[in-house]
Amino acid sequence: MSLLILGACKKREPTDWDTNLLGPLFKTSLTIDQILPDSLTQINSDNSINVVYDDHFNSSGFVNTQELPDTAIIKYFTIPFGSIYLNPGDNFLDLTEETKLNFEPLELSRLIVKSGEIEVKIMNKINQPVDVTYILPKAIKNGIPYTFNATIPAFNSSNGGNYIATFNLNGYDFDLRGVSGANVNRLVTRLIANVSPTATGIAQIFSTDSLSVSLKLKSIVPYYAKGYFGQSKDTSYTNSRLTLFDRIVAGNFALQEAKLNLDIKNGIGADIRASLLSFTSINNKTGNSIALQHTSVAQTFNVHRATDFPFTPTLYNFEYNNTNSNLVSLLENMPTNFSYGYATELNPFGNISNGNDFVYTDKAVEAHVRLDIPLHFSSTNLTLVDTIYLQKDSIDEHNTVKSAVLNLIAVNSFPFDADVKFYLLDNYLQKQEQLMDKTTILAAQPDADGRVRTTQESKLPVTISNELLNKLLEKRKVLAVVTINTLNNPMKYKIYSDYKLDLKLTGNLLFNVQVK
Repeated sequence: MSLLILGACKKREPTDWDTNLLGPLFKTSLTIDQILPDSLTQINSDNSINVVYDDHFNSSGFVNTQELPDTAIIKYFTIPFGSIYLNPGDNFLDLTEETKLNFEPLELSRLIVKSGEIEVKIMNKINQPVDVTYILPKAIKNGIPYTFNATIPAFNSSNGGNYIATFNLNGYDFDLRGVSGANVNRLVTRLIANVSPTATGIAQIFSTDSLSVSLKLKSIVPYYAKGYFGQSKDTSYTNSRLTLFDRIVAGNFALQEAKLNLDIKNGIGADIRASLLSFTSINNKTGNSIALQHTSVAQTFNVHRATDFPFTPTLYNFEYNNTNSNLVSLLENMPTNFSYGYATELNPFGNISNGNDFVYTDKAVEAHVRLDIPLHFSSTNLTLVDTIYLQKDSIDEHNTVKSAVLNLIAVNSFPFDADVKFYLLDNYLQKQEQLMDKTTILAAQPDADGRVRTTQESKLPVTISNELLNKLLEKRKVLAVVTINTLNNPMKYKIYSDYKLDLKLTGNLLFNVQVK
């Protein structure tokens, strides 16, 4: 009996056996989207592909009205004669004044506020509460002048007779021509003050008593401004990141054609003199830079003012192509950045509008850049990469490959020969050992019109050591490095949306299965 028990308790040894597996280890399909971001590709009616890159620039920076400087107005009102006594409800002040606003160099006659505030601080040194009505007679919204009413506490040692509040000015239309209607940057105010009907007694006002009012226009962002905007000059240099060629890691290509349109829309009612100082294609990977060559570079041109009622911007267009510039060379540089500089001058002819410059700050100056590249090119050692993951139903990572017969099956519809190399990737997607020798996949043969209609299929035997195969089962990630060369280079071919390169690694594998 004890022997039977000991036999039943004996530790079970691992079981293993050899078996064969026939099937794909991994597969991938390389399309034009592996070369260029699909968000930039446009399919034409004949299924050929263009790369279209759009960028917009919108700025009211030519006129410094994005946010006007905060302006404070402080007034002290004292009784101009000896001591007086007033009953509740009696008026003692009704005064209209104008104040110059610190908007220089802008000379504004009209301003419609998009957003902003007015901060009000009032100090009452009278012994009774005072009712204040403050009016901006020439700041209108819905036909009504801006008005606020407040009761200012009586002055005493505990509260000091202080009043502080902030009010919204959004949507108010300011006439800044002053009382006479002939000035600029002038704010008209009217202050009315009465002894409050809630006063508990007679107001005793002495010559030393006063009512002080402080107004502050804060964070005023215009929707519309009118006047004379002065003369100013500006020079700016900008570096713009371009992701168009990020997926290409080596090689070069030659384009058949390309076109870049620059559309400028001047929505400012002021003249602008401008010049493009430079435009440079920069490839930070290679360190190579190419400057644009075109008649517009370093030339000055006048952008005429927009007109109002109805609002009509002025439009200008510049076209750069392979016949009037070296645009194709700039693109064949595969830029990671575009660097450009420009100079502008506002109102170069002075105040020729007689104070009738205008700007709608949501329109201002707009520039639209549209780059249109037909994918019609030849390539030399143009290299791209793609990450491939093992099939989910391929060999389990705990099994060990003992021998394998492998084939790379390729179906190519590009008119390019493709040299393919595969590398193991670690868990951080860093390139490790090369899996196999370089394999060349033949190009598909185009018809007389240059269009591929019949794919080129290849079945290529490949050799991978058992050691690397077992590492592949463990890592389960592969980097495909594909280098393409145009058939009959330097002949250029159009690329169509149905072109692709399908790759599949299949194998007849003998492996050892372990059950623990």
